[in-house]
This record gives sequence, structure tokens and C-alpha cells, in this order.
Amino acid sequence: MYRAGVDQTVLSRPFAPSALDRLVGRIDRLPGHGWWVYPLVYGLSMAGVHLMVWAQGLRPVGEYEPASAAIVFYAPFGVAAVRFTDRAGNHAMSVFRRALDLDDEAIEMRRYELVTLPAGRLWACVVAGTAIGSAVILTQSNEATLALGRTVTEGALIALPFAILGYTAAAAFVWHTIRQLVATVPCAVGYS
Repeated sequence: MYRAGVDQTVLSRPFAPSALDRLVGRIDRLPGHGWWVYPLVYGLSMAGVHLMVWAQGLRPVGEYEPASAAIVFYAPFGVAAVRFTDRAGNHAMSVFRRALDLDDEAIEMRRYELVTLPAGRLWACVVAGTAIGSAVILTQSNEATLALGRTVTEGALIALPFAILGYTAAAAFVWHTIRQLVATVPCAVGYS
């Protein structure tokens, strides 16, 4: 991301950005900063669940399945939350720039560390998301699981990918938030 007053060619990055940061960056470059992508993904995911439910005959075509709203919410919300906190972090660095006793390159480095997850480390979020998502689906009541499938197993298999994606996105958001909180400590020290 371009920062005014900073020569972008001389900045060294302490680490490459994660796949999540690259995805959020691509979304941000879309018209309207891509905010429309998150509700679109939510709507398409709900439509996908409904198509599966209708195809199985669990509900008449066109009838709403309430379970779909919760199960598909967390993945687009988690990515949107990361995007929101990135924008807030970038804005905060701009606002507090004058108060920090740091040169332009140091400011840009702190900003980068504030809003960027290191590449190659999202696996921990995937592992956590898979474990938590699987546990949540496996501990649901039979009635809840049967809302999405003709059998408990079928319902669980339909819900499982959405649960894993949702809890992975939530884990990434938590990790991102913790990193942002930790990244503010050197800035506060530089404020003295």
C-alpha cells in the first residue's frame, strides 16, 4: 500500500505478507475498496447451502433455512474484520505519525508490522479452525445437524466446510488483533 512521503523503493520488509493480507489487498483494490465483496460472499454461501437443502428435499424450493445464516457468516465476517482493523491501523499510524519520534522508514516499518501477518504462518489458524469447527459440528444435536442433511452424517458434512472456514477466519482475526496490540508497544515506546 502506498504511503505519502515515503520512498517505496527503499523500504525493506521484515517478512513477506500472508495469503490473507494478499487477499485483503486484492479486495481493497476493487471498486468501493471491495466492501461489497463480503456481503456478496455471505449471500452466495447462503445460496449454496439453500441449494443443497432444496436439492435434498429438506425444505421446499424457495423456503428459507435459518441455520444457513449462522453457519456461513463467520468466514466473510472474519476477513472483513481483518480488513477493518487494517484500515484502522493505517489511519492510526497517519494520525499519530507526528507524535512519534521516528523517521519515515521506521514509521512505515511499524505500520507494516501493525497491519501485516507474516507469510507461511496461517497454518496455525487453519489447524485451530479445523479443530474448533469440527468439534462444534460434532457436538451439535441431531436436530440441528438434520436441518442441513437427510442424515446426521450428511448434515455434518454439509456444515463442516463452512464451520472450518469460519473458525479459520475467526482464528486469523484473533491472531491479527493480538499482533496489532503487540505491534503498538514499540510505537508507544518511541513516543516517550
